[in-house]
Amino acid sequence: MPSENNKIESPPDWGGDGLSSISQLLIGNEWATFVHSADWHKGLSDIFEALTKCNAELVYGVLKRPDQIARLLAITATNHWVAAARTAEAGHCLPTYATGRAATEMALYAWYMTHDQSAAARWATKPDAADRNAFRAWSKEFSVAPIARELAKCSNDGAKWAKDLHQTAIDFGAHPNSVALFSNLSHKPIGNGKSLLNLTYVHADGDLFLASLKYAFEVGLFVIAMIRLAFPEMRQTTELSSCLDRLTAELTNLVAAYHSERGASKDA
Repeated sequence: MPSENNKIESPPDWGGDGLSSISQLLIGNEWATFVHSADWHKGLSDIFEALTKCNAELVYGVLKRPDQIARLLAITATNHWVAAARTAEAGHCLPTYATGRAATEMALYAWYMTHDQSAAARWATKPDAADRNAFRAWSKEFSVAPIARELAKCSNDGAKWAKDLHQTAIDFGAHPNSVALFSNLSHKPIGNGKSLLNLTYVHADGDLFLASLKYAFEVGLFVIAMIRLAFPEMRQTTELSSCLDRLTAELTNLVAAYHSERGASKDA
């Protein structure tokens, strides 16, 4: 609840049960990221600022333009991205990929609805499963792979980007996947051929934490890129092109700095 100085105070007994205690840990991790990984937080905050500007224009046209479904999908992509950014900053690494996948798909679908202006009507009238042929055709059209192939006709790099983000999310457990089965466990050898397994919901600072921050950053860039492609009139009003270039360079510098620091620590 807000106090007189507008700061949030924990309610009584907060942290006294299992769920609120892990929530308290996650909030503390977000604060730690804000302080100790300030450059990463700034980059993610810059993405949110850009998306907020986009959403202001997108929502303005929802009731005035025929592309309202595409606009609503793009707005929803931002909402999922916010969740991905927060979970990444909190060290709640694996859910970052699930919400990041949702943001990626929403942005990709938003582009497709503007690329094929008849697609929105087909998408909104999903056939009954009893009509197998129609249902199969609908499902074949509205999935990541075929939409990415359509995107490749306009932007081969964008299509590759979409598939890479989607597959990375799956590899990190955004879909039942054997690669990610042990991602919630930490393994510690204790001698005599025995091991100690610990359950891990929240990951400490390290490679996975950095990877999830980077993934959230890339998904944010992808959402901006799809909005720029789907709604070209917004390139001027929101300066999306220059914004995307600046944020891309920012990510490159952040990753380079991380590798430099890691190399220095190994040499020490």
